[in-house]
Amino acid sequence: MLNQIYWLDQIHGARTLDVFDIHAYPDRNTSSLTTAQLQALSADIYRLLDPTYVSTSGTVNQIWTTSIQPNYSIPFRIPRMKAMVNAIYPGTPLSFTEWSAAFYQESDFSTALGDADAYGISGARA
Repeated sequence: MLNQIYWLDQIHGARTLDVFDIHAYPDRNTSSLTTAQLQALSADIYRLLDPTYVSTSGTVNQIWTTSIQPNYSIPFRIPRMKAMVNAIYPGTPLSFTEWSAAFYQESDFSTALGDADAYGISGARA
């Protein structure tokens, strides 16, 4: 889709895209996890956005892994996404405006910890 926007803008000589926004909803089969494991996952999942983070658990990182991200222990998400967007439509800022770490319960502290981590990582990378 970003390719199509870029090429249409090139044809029409205009820039119609100000920011490329990503909604980051990690997915995982949590049916076999205990409450404590769900809470830990909620609290920790967005550390995977931090390019300096090295995970000790390859299974959590597999949630976000793609064919161009073969190393489960070093996720490097934000820089990789910025590079992909810039390669397709140079000069386009990237944003993450929606996410959820609610693997356990929306009102549980672990979800709030995950959100706080995401805000901290985003602020440090801005």
